[in-house]
Amino acid sequence: MAQFRTKARAVELLGKGQIADLPTAISELWKNGYDAYADKLSCNLYLPGYKDNQAPVFTLSDNGFGMSKHDILNKWIVLGTDSKARGRSFLTDEERFGKAIRVPMGEKGIGRLSVAYLGSPMLMLTKKKNQKCQLLFIDWRILENYNLFIDDINIPLSEFSTIEEFSISFLDMQADFQNNLNESQWRDQQTQLETITTDVESLIIPDFILEEIIPDFLQEEYHGTTFLIFQPNEQLLELADCFKNEDTDSITEIRRSLSGIYNVFVGIPNFSTAFNIIDDKGEYDIINDFFEHEDFNNSDHYIKGHFDENGLFTGIVRVFKETFNYTYRPVRSPGKTPYGPFDIELSVLEGTPKNTMLTPDMYQFMNSKTEKFGGLYIYRDNFRVLPYGRVDYDFLKFEERRTKKAGYYFFSHRNIFGYISIGREQNPHLIDKAGREGLIENKAYREFKKDLIQFFIALAMAYFKSTNEKDPNDTNSHSEQLIEIKKRNEKLLEAEKKKAKQTKAKFTQDLKDNENKIIILQNEIQQLYIQLIEESKKLNIAYNNYNDLVSILEDKKTELRSLRLAKPQRAKLSSVQERKFEEYKAEYTKTEEIIRSCNDEIVKVRKRFDLQNLKLDYEKRYTSQLREISLLVLSYKKRFETTSTKINNLFKDEQMAFSESFKNEVHSKVQSLNTLEEYEQAISNIIQIGEECKNQIEKRFTSFINHTENLNFDIDDDFLINWYKEQKEKLEEKLSATNELAQLGISVEINDHEFHVLYSQMANSINFLKEYAYNHTEIKDQFLQLQTAFQHMETNYKMLQPLYRTTRRQRTAFDGKYLINGMKAFFASKFTDYKISLDANEDFLQYDFFTYEAVITSVFINIINNAIYWLIPSLSRKICIEYLKDSNEILIMNNGEKIDDKIIEDIFTLFFSRKKDGRGIGLYLAKKSLNSIDFDIFATNDKKYNKMDGACFIIRPINKEY
Repeated sequence: MAQFRTKARAVELLGKGQIADLPTAISELWKNGYDAYADKLSCNLYLPGYKDNQAPVFTLSDNGFGMSKHDILNKWIVLGTDSKARGRSFLTDEERFGKAIRVPMGEKGIGRLSVAYLGSPMLMLTKKKNQKCQLLFIDWRILENYNLFIDDINIPLSEFSTIEEFSISFLDMQADFQNNLNESQWRDQQTQLETITTDVESLIIPDFILEEIIPDFLQEEYHGTTFLIFQPNEQLLELADCFKNEDTDSITEIRRSLSGIYNVFVGIPNFSTAFNIIDDKGEYDIINDFFEHEDFNNSDHYIKGHFDENGLFTGIVRVFKETFNYTYRPVRSPGKTPYGPFDIELSVLEGTPKNTMLTPDMYQFMNSKTEKFGGLYIYRDNFRVLPYGRVDYDFLKFEERRTKKAGYYFFSHRNIFGYISIGREQNPHLIDKAGREGLIENKAYREFKKDLIQFFIALAMAYFKSTNEKDPNDTNSHSEQLIEIKKRNEKLLEAEKKKAKQTKAKFTQDLKDNENKIIILQNEIQQLYIQLIEESKKLNIAYNNYNDLVSILEDKKTELRSLRLAKPQRAKLSSVQERKFEEYKAEYTKTEEIIRSCNDEIVKVRKRFDLQNLKLDYEKRYTSQLREISLLVLSYKKRFETTSTKINNLFKDEQMAFSESFKNEVHSKVQSLNTLEEYEQAISNIIQIGEECKNQIEKRFTSFINHTENLNFDIDDDFLINWYKEQKEKLEEKLSATNELAQLGISVEINDHEFHVLYSQMANSINFLKEYAYNHTEIKDQFLQLQTAFQHMETNYKMLQPLYRTTRRQRTAFDGKYLINGMKAFFASKFTDYKISLDANEDFLQYDFFTYEAVITSVFINIINNAIYWLIPSLSRKICIEYLKDSNEILIMNNGEKIDDKIIEDIFTLFFSRKKDGRGIGLYLAKKSLNSIDFDIFATNDKKYNKMDGACFIIRPINKEY
């Protein structure tokens, strides 16, 4: 007997080991097997009907260390032991079975309780090499008794070395365990007591366990652990039902969760996992078709690199066939990240076949994989961290962003496959939750997510976002290559459609033509069969009669072969066509059977030949088969000639059509030929019409020459219509968003009057309280805090006043100094918090504006607010504004992150943003507002202007030429 060695209520301990779901529980137990240096981890769900099995049985096995009695009593049974990660024991090569050293996966010493999630009762078999097998029995439901302490529970423990000893030990253990079921301790849980008692008493070990599992544990060299669960969890039973009913959708999430437990993306693992469903029909592994490392080559795009301890990414980005070196630094304060360095590698598949560079078959194959297993997985020391990679756990919010703007936020959780690789030592602050349902939401994890989200947004903006086809300057590697890929795929698709249509039409016609032929041929062969039977019955066989019948049969075979039809793979048949084809196949098969009967009769006749006649028959058959081979090849040659003739006739028709078109066009334009001028004009017309005609000929025949057989000359191209449809959808979306923005602005302005009234009331109240607060020290500090907050709000309110439309109808005069002081007041708290300095040269301070103050103020607020965000990673944070007299330009510069040349034009596009939670509205409105008063704004990385090597904006008159 053994006891759990800890002072705690049973239910409390069970709660500490609570697992989120079935895949997590299995994964946790597989981690233990991995730590035990197993090279095979498997689950088997035996369904009723398998051999003598009357009820479902679930097993979870590994061929790791196994445990001795000492290990069970002093390690396994001692729950809550110190983490294996902290208390590492370095094993000898022999203890590791010659395997390489592994990083321990266990953390809290309660992972073994995951087995309780799988069901009850449970029988554990475990064996160390060259030792006896240990046997432990428990029904985990006993821990649900809130009256029991752990040390009150006795757990039957035994050992065996023969099947007979096993059977006897198990019966004894059943009886021993029932000693825990004392009614005095189950007063309030009688129903649970009766259930456990009944289940334990009625438990019988199926014969297949004695035949297939126990014998392994009787071998001296064998080692490992197997858990037998006799009343599996409902999720397992549902899984069995789904499998039997072929409901693959219900199996998908468990498959997705249990696949790729070890990081196969980096190569072949040194151990395997399996989840088998076993019934009377056989065995099926539901997790056997996960990704492989080679799949990274079978994708449209590929990203690989390393985030260092400061968050800097360095790696490569492949966009279709172009590869770029890429670096990225997240917007964060300088210094080491709390989450630590990690690697990332992933591939992306285009969302539709028309956009992919893969072959149709390869795209279909990879797309089926991403539908089942697509996602970005997290591996710690190459062992998977759940639930990352599941469709329902889109922790980087790919789909949420795509619903906002799919064209900008390119990445989709469904079309990604790859991994993030972390480690226990290099990422100590990325820690599992108690129930292993993800990583703890601490600072390290929050920043880890935030920086990765910004990384993917930056990638999308730099290489993958949708572009404006009308704007030749709006382009990127993805859009440039996509145009050619789409054209190629559209041509292939159109050709495939035409080929499928032609194939279906030919098949339909052949089926119609052959329906009567096969019946006639069948009757003829049937008559021939009767003649052969009569010939075989004769006492004296005439060779010439035999030979004539055989020759006729060979001709009928050739004729039957010509009537063979194969169902077209390129085209889908209608239900009527399917039925007719099945009927035709039945008649064809019937005819083949008659021919086989004829062959049998020929063999009977041939056995009665003497040597001379056999020799003669050999020569005849040789000559006949040679002739058949030649005729068959000749028949294919004739088919080719028929196709060639058809093509030649088409060319002749086209030649005559173009010639007639040329003649008619010339005659319609050339009415009279009398003067020099009329002849000159006629010659010009002839040349023009001839060139146009030749251009049409080239356009008509170019694709046909590339796809000679089975293609018509006409090629329908809907590219222009599709383009207009796409533009219409984009404009409607843009108009809708702009209307919403306008409504928001109107609402703000309508509410301004009410806000002004509230503001005045608050100001009066604060003035009234001022004297009272200074005379009552207990509220003085609170009042000063309120007064400071109100003064800051007052400053901001006054700064925003010019932005309302009612104040934008009059031009006003103000200088640069006034504007700088306003910005310093408006951003006072942020400048203080982030230690940012705002300076301007003397020319700007003295620069006189005479325009709409609201426009200028809103533009400067917008640009400086953006600068504050991008200055965060810098050690020294500066914003500088200069006025250049010579060129009449205003420069707004900072020493933060430089704007990437690839997106320097995009930042003024509506809804374009690289900021977290950015709306992409500010710079768009700034440009539109400045344009309305004959000014323009743009960004530049030109060294002539960008003196601080960060972001640099230029404002200048729109009508001035430069």
